[in-house]
Formats: sequence, C-alpha cells, structure tokens
Amino acid sequence: MKRLLAFSVALLFLVAAWLIGYGGQDKARVRFAFYAESTSPVKIEMLHVTFSDGGNVRSVRGADFFTDETFGQPHSVWFDTPLSGTLTVTFSLISPTGDVVSHGEVAIPLQPDWEWGVGFHATNYNPYAGCFGCFGYQEFPLDQAYHDASTSALYAIWGGNSIKNPVVY
Repeated sequence: MKRLLAFSVALLFLVAAWLIGYGGQDKARVRFAFYAESTSPVKIEMLHVTFSDGGNVRSVRGADFFTDETFGQPHSVWFDTPLSGTLTVTFSLISPTGDVVSHGEVAIPLQPDWEWGVGFHATNYNPYAGCFGCFGYQEFPLDQAYHDASTSALYAIWGGNSIKNPVVY
C-alpha cells in the first residue's frame, strides 16, 4: 500500500511538472528532415539550413541529422520557436568541392501550440501530392551535374500539427 501511495504521489508530481513545464503552456517548434534515394547524387551531408524566427538565427547541417524509432527519416532535433511571426528557412546544398548545388528560402507562419516539419526531398517528382498534413511546397532547381534517374530537383515541403491535440493520419 505504501508503494502504491508513493508511486501515485510520484506520478502526480511528474504530471504537474509536465503541465507546468510543457503541457500547460503553449509551445511552438520546428524540425527538419531529409529524403533522397540512396543512389541520389544529393547527399544529406550537403544540406545546410539557416532559420530565423524574427529574433533568433540558428543553423543546422544535414551531417547533424539522425534517425530514430519515432521517425524513420534523417531529421534534426526539435527547435523551439516563438508563438507567432514568421519562420524564414534558408537552405543550401553545397557539394564536397564547395560549389552551390541548390539554394532557396521559404517562409512559414508561426502559431501557438503548433509544430512544423520542413522536409527537403531530392527527387524527380513532386512528393507534395501524397503528403497528409502538408501546407505548402516549393521546388528548387539542382545543378545539372546532380541530376540522375531519381533526382532532378529539391522540394522543400512543410506541414504541421497541433502539439496538444495532434491529428493522427
């Protein structure tokens, strides 16, 4: 009985800490992901992303992305953002010799209780048509030297969901 009471009190403190530290407050965040066929000449190590939320300017490189059991594609960590304003995402694909393979920028509206995902897709078709929860995309040309049977452009696709009440697709 004492163990059950101790467990219940500990659980109550954990829930309260979560509500105070996260669940009881509006949050907003973003993360980035990379998609390409293994045969594509465009590699994740080429990706450089800089993003600004009106106050902070931060960067992440594709070489820092990781894959885990919750998300099967290489992706960044989550970055907190303001609850309003615009997130400006600028990217470059830089070849191993330092040449710019592609470059572009997208703007995403920020809002409370919202998480955004921005995916960079190196492919030869527009993957937006089959995307659930996506809000927009932009196609960016690749240097001709980086075209092959699976890759002819880079698509930046962004989508989002509520943090507290996510839609499950």
